[in-house]
Amino acid sequence: MGNGLVLETTFPSMTVTDYLDVSNERYSRIAGRTDLLRTITGRGPITIEFAPRVDFGRVPTRLEVRDGGIIVQGTADQLALRSPGVVWTISTDGQHETAHGTAELVDGQPLVLELRSGTATLRDDPATESARRNQSADHWASWVGALDLDGVDPSAHEFVVASALAIKGLTHGPTGAIAAAATTSLPSHVGGVRNFDERYCWLRTAAQSAEVLVRLGSSSEALSYLGWLEGVLETRADPERLAPLYNVTGRHLPPEAEIARMAGYGGSRPCASAMLPTAKFSLTFLARSSA
Repeated sequence: MGNGLVLETTFPSMTVTDYLDVSNERYSRIAGRTDLLRTITGRGPITIEFAPRVDFGRVPTRLEVRDGGIIVQGTADQLALRSPGVVWTISTDGQHETAHGTAELVDGQPLVLELRSGTATLRDDPATESARRNQSADHWASWVGALDLDGVDPSAHEFVVASALAIKGLTHGPTGAIAAAATTSLPSHVGGVRNFDERYCWLRTAAQSAEVLVRLGSSSEALSYLGWLEGVLETRADPERLAPLYNVTGRHLPPEAEIARMAGYGGSRPCASAMLPTAKFSLTFLARSSA
């Protein structure tokens, strides 16, 4: 939506809005909690499927329905779905459990789903959803408003802003590290074997990303990245032998491993590297009209 990382998708019977909550300076907190909010507005019945898979599906996924939502059990990182107003049932799919929810949309009463990573609490947030959304949108709009876009071709303005926002969204506020991507298993070319987990700070990619923002007049990300890199260097007895990637806290990664049982995008194997404790689940998070 406009100059921000708030995605609004319109269907014939409903509108779905997704955003990461960065209100109240959450983006800079070190605690490690992330809240992904989805609001659904419209009229009529809907069904919702919640199907997280722990450790790339290699560990059985267990779900527990509680008052106010669902807790994912057995994960290294706590994960919960707050979903007041949704009635859930649990089904078994092989070794995994999947939650199926039903709800009735009423005009003027948005249904709010809140995926919380880093906490298992289902307590209501002190701020309203609308306040959190407005503050999040204002945060991104303020950052975009400070960019220097005078040299950008007007026909490319929208695309440049979208690209800058994507890079800014990959910047880890508490440390300054810049992740290569928000997903895993992006092949260098479809069908090839160079298919790595990009949810880390790859040093060369991060430097290139920071350079792009500097050219657009935003240097704080580059300075924060240099500070993060200095911290990494201080932990090395041989700083001339840096690894190509680290996690966003600057820690070394465990040995690389392939997940050969998964096909990967477009048949590109290996599909992922299971190296980081936070990379422990994939997620299907859908809402669709049941009419």
